[in-house]
Amino acid sequence: MGLKRVLIQSDDGTTVDLLPDTLASLGCSVEVFQNVGQLKNMFKVGTYHACFMRVDPHELKDMLTIESISKEFPQVLLVGMGEFTDGLSIEHAAMSGCYLILRTPINYDDAKHLTEKFIKAGPQKEEIIFELMHNIIGINFTPANKKMIHFRLEKRGKKVHRNSLQEYVDYFFENISTELNQLISTLTTHTTSFFREPGHFNFLLDKVFPTLLLQQRPLKIWSASCSTGQEIYSIAMTFREYCKDAKVDPAIRDATKFIASDVDQKSLEIAKNGVYVADEVEMVSKDMLSEYFDKGTGDLAGLFRIRNNIYASCKFEQVNLLSNQYPTENFDIIFLRHTLIYFKEKQLREILEKIVEKLLPGGFLFLSLSESGFERMISLKSIRPAIFQKESDQQGTARISMTDDVLRKIRVIITDDSQFVRKKLKDILGPESGFEVVGEAENPLELMKLL
Repeated sequence: MGLKRVLIQSDDGTTVDLLPDTLASLGCSVEVFQNVGQLKNMFKVGTYHACFMRVDPHELKDMLTIESISKEFPQVLLVGMGEFTDGLSIEHAAMSGCYLILRTPINYDDAKHLTEKFIKAGPQKEEIIFELMHNIIGINFTPANKKMIHFRLEKRGKKVHRNSLQEYVDYFFENISTELNQLISTLTTHTTSFFREPGHFNFLLDKVFPTLLLQQRPLKIWSASCSTGQEIYSIAMTFREYCKDAKVDPAIRDATKFIASDVDQKSLEIAKNGVYVADEVEMVSKDMLSEYFDKGTGDLAGLFRIRNNIYASCKFEQVNLLSNQYPTENFDIIFLRHTLIYFKEKQLREILEKIVEKLLPGGFLFLSLSESGFERMISLKSIRPAIFQKESDQQGTARISMTDDVLRKIRVIITDDSQFVRKKLKDILGPESGFEVVGEAENPLELMKLL
C-alpha cells in the first residue's frame, strides 16, 4: 500500500510544479486546499494519506490551528519536518492512515523525499519504521541494538499472524492506522517493579521528605517515565509511610500530588488500572500490601489492586519528553529513571534542561544508578549517586548537607572476560559518578575469590 490521496496547500489555488508532478508519477492523486476550513471539510468526507501544509511555529494562530486539527481529527498523525517539531503532539495515532506533514516554510524537496521513502522503500521498509519511531518517541536505534529491535518486531508480527520480519513490515504499512500505537508499545522497554533501586526510597524517607516538609506545605511529585505505574505507586506508598511515622498534618498529606507520565498509551492504561499479579508485588512488604492493596478473590484470585488511599492522589497523562507539552506545574521531586539511555546527546541535553526547569528551588531529581554518567549535563548539585538537588533561591529552604554518609561511594567489582570491556566500565564507573571500583575479575571463579 503506497500513499495514494495527497493534499497540498496553495493560497492561490495553484501549486508548485515539482511536488505534484513527482507525486503523480508515483501513482498519487494530488488535490489542493487553500485554507484550514477547506482542509477540515475535505478531512470529513475523505481519507487522505498525506497532507503538506504551511504553518508558522511562531504564530499563535497557527499553533491554535494545529491544536484544533489535532482535537477534531485525532486520527491524524502530526509529523514535524525539518526544524519544525517543537510543540506538536506527534504521538497521535494515525487511525485513518493520514499524515499531516508540517514545515515552515514548506520545503517541497523534503516533502517529496519523505513521501517517496514511504512509497518506494521496498526491502528497506524496516529502516523507515526505525526513522518513524525515532521521530515520534526519540528512541535512538543503533547498530548495537538492531538485533533486539528485530526480535521485538518479529514478536509483534507473530501476534498478528505474520511469519517473518518482512511480512510484518508490509503489514505495518498496510495497517498503520491501527498498528502505530502497538508498535510504539512494542519498542519501548517496560521492565519495572515496585521499589526498584530501593536505596532511592530509603533516601526519600530519611532525607528528602523530612527536608521538604519543613516548609509545611503539600508536595508535588512527578514520575516522568512511569511505565506501568509501579514507580509512582511506590513513591506514594513511601510518602504515606513517612507521614504516618512523622505524624504529618493529614491536610498536607492528602493535598500532595503525584503526577505520572509516559509516552506509551498502552503502559499508561495499565498504570491507570492499578491492578497487578502476585509476581509483580513481590517487592512490597506484607504490611504495605495489606494497607495499600485490595486482594482479589474467586475468579480474581492472584490479583492485587491499588487502594483508593493511594490511587486518588495519582494522576496519569501522556507526555513525550521530546515535546514541549510537559505538565504545567513545577515539582519538588522528579523521578526520571531508566529512560535517558535511549536518547542521543543533543536530545538528552534538551530533555534535562526542561526537566531542571520543572524542578522547584530546593527540589530533587532522581535518575537511575545505571544512568549516573549524565552528571555533566545536569546543572544541579549532586548529593548522592544519581540524586541531585536544585539550588534554593529562598531563605529558609533547607538543603541536604554533604555528610560523609551522603558522599560514600558505591563499591563495585567488574566481571567480564574482555579487558576492553572492563576498561570501558572502569571509565564509566569513575569517582565523579559516585562509584569506587574495588576489583576486577575475568570469570566467576575469580569473582568468588575476590568476594
